[in-house]
Amino acid sequence: MPARFDVKLTGYAFASGIQENAQVSLRKDNRKKGVVQVIRDDEIEVQWLSHHKNSRNNILELQCEDTAARQFYPDHLPILGKDIHRNSSFPLFVSGPSPH
Repeated sequence: MPARFDVKLTGYAFASGIQENAQVSLRKDNRKKGVVQVIRDDEIEVQWLSHHKNSRNNILELQCEDTAARQFYPDHLPILGKDIHRNSSFPLFVSGPSPH
């Protein structure tokens, strides 16, 4: 994990985890791997390596295989798992072909 710099010094922090271009796999079967293409609101689009295409309407539990560190301003992030416009919880939808 990269060193964390003081937010007061730099104005931003670093986050590692499932972001665009991160390599992911299914938590229940880590042989099924893919790459995160786009993260948009409450949806993640995954290019599954076994099918070479994308599809929608799959809800899957992912685990990160290879993380990417990105800069961010902590006060710009909404509370994860919350829709700040409606102030209600919403599920995370993963789009991509069914890896089964």
